[in-house]
Amino acid sequence: MTTARVYVSTQLAINAGINDQGCRDIEVDVTLLSAEQRSVLAQKYSERDKMPVIHGAESHSTEAVMQILDREIAEQRDLATQRDAHTAQQIAWYVAAPLEQLIQLLWSGGGDTRKWIAVDPCAAHTPRFDRSAVEADPGVVTKRAEIVAEVAVLNTLLALDDAEKAARDEVARAAIAVADAASEAAASRRKQQLDAWALANGTAGQKKRHARSLLAESEIVDGIREQTFSQMENAPKYEKITEIEVRQETDADDDDAVEFGVIDAPFAPSDGAIELMERAEAAIPGSKATLRLHKGGLKSADEWAIERYSVHVAVQVGELNLSREYAVLEG
Repeated sequence: MTTARVYVSTQLAINAGINDQGCRDIEVDVTLLSAEQRSVLAQKYSERDKMPVIHGAESHSTEAVMQILDREIAEQRDLATQRDAHTAQQIAWYVAAPLEQLIQLLWSGGGDTRKWIAVDPCAAHTPRFDRSAVEADPGVVTKRAEIVAEVAVLNTLLALDDAEKAARDEVARAAIAVADAASEAAASRRKQQLDAWALANGTAGQKKRHARSLLAESEIVDGIREQTFSQMENAPKYEKITEIEVRQETDADDDDAVEFGVIDAPFAPSDGAIELMERAEAAIPGSKATLRLHKGGLKSADEWAIERYSVHVAVQVGELNLSREYAVLEG
């Protein structure tokens, strides 16, 4: 005989029409129980009470205990049936799923590191399945091997791509470093050039301001430009076409929009234009003269209202790119 502690609630006792409630230890003849009943009874063994503990019985009788055991056996069978069905569904899903659904690209390190991984065959596609049965299924084992092989290939390609990107990034960083160094060196040479000109050619007032670092850089550049183009001081400078000129020429209303354009001239309007270009390049060593055609007119018109030629002279003086534009006179 086995002693079991049986709890009968007052509510169950009342419903059963008996005056037998509370906790009582009874003797259960396990030889009268089936194997399933004995298994459930053994599961109810309590280490604290040192005997099986049964709740929910309608009375303190062996028959009531057997009813509890039979009810739980039925529940366990239902759960086992559901688990088997869910296990079959999980296996069917995994085996039928396309490869792209069973691999994932994971990013880590703040988005700097990436890696392909295989989705777990026991990822919860369905609830309450037998994990060991899923993992041992031949179809799952075969599919898993295919996915692992695919992941290995993808990660190899990923590693090659990352290596190439790292090499490109290194080249780019080196190029940027070289460019930055060159820019810093050019800026240093430019400052030295401006300082030297201010000390050698500046007025007394400019030199005083320069000594206190209060001389505007633009003022020094203007001085160098005037000095560079001094041999052309008698040549008339080009004056831009203005909006007022266009409106006067076209007798346009204030609502008419005006536009301007400039291109390298397709031809010289006169011999004087060529003479001006030659004169500028001879007077300013290293310079390049370009003949330009300036245009102004109304946006609504098909033709330009005003066309005017100029000679654009550009030259590099130390770290400065200087230019000045001269008017091409008519005739």
